[in-house]
Order: sequence, then structure tokens, then C-alpha cells
Amino acid sequence: MFTGIFIINSCDNKDLELLNPNQLLPETYFSNEEQVQSSVNAVYANLQTISLYGRLIFYMMDNMSQEQSGNQQEEADKRTYREFSFDSSNGQILDYWTSCFLGITKANFVIANTDIINSI
Repeated sequence: MFTGIFIINSCDNKDLELLNPNQLLPETYFSNEEQVQSSVNAVYANLQTISLYGRLIFYMMDNMSQEQSGNQQEEADKRTYREFSFDSSNGQILDYWTSCFLGITKANFVIANTDIINSI
């Protein structure tokens, strides 16, 4: 009988609704101007990733436009852009689009919270 009472009293619904302390919530994140500036900087910092303007986009665009000539040591994955023989299975194409959509997600996060940002 004591065990039954203990089991019934040990289940509380409020304990089941825990917040993840690692989750980014706009209600708790945007509390000062530095955090707003940091989130906007993160949007632009995404452009500097290796998959975008950090490196890969130059290979992609220059090779596809035929603005540079390759040599025998050119990596095969870079040669595919010159020959237009890449497809969706190319890991660099996946990295490129992943970086693009991560940047869009970061920008949308800032834009969606303009009401909170304006109240600071």
C-alpha cells in the first residue's frame, strides 16, 4: 500500500514540461543591444564559411564561368564545376546549400523577433 501511494504521488505533470537550457528562445535571448548585434553579426558571419565566400564559392563560380584554367593537379571535385558534371550527390553542393539555408534561418530568426528587438 505504501508503494502505491509513493508511485501515485511521485508523478507530477509540471516535472514533465522542462525547458531545454541549451535551446535558443527569443523571449530569453534578446535582452540587450549586444545580443541583438551578436545575432545580426551571426547572419553575416555565415557568409564567411568555407562553403560560401570562405573558399568554395570561388571555385564553383570561377570554374563554371571558365575564367580560370585548370592544371593537372586540380582536384577532381573542383574539376566537376568546369565540366558541369556535378549533381546533387556532390558533397560540396550539399555544403553550399546547407550554408545558404543556415544563413537564411539565422536571418529569419532576427526578422521574426523584431517586435522583441524594438522593445529593447
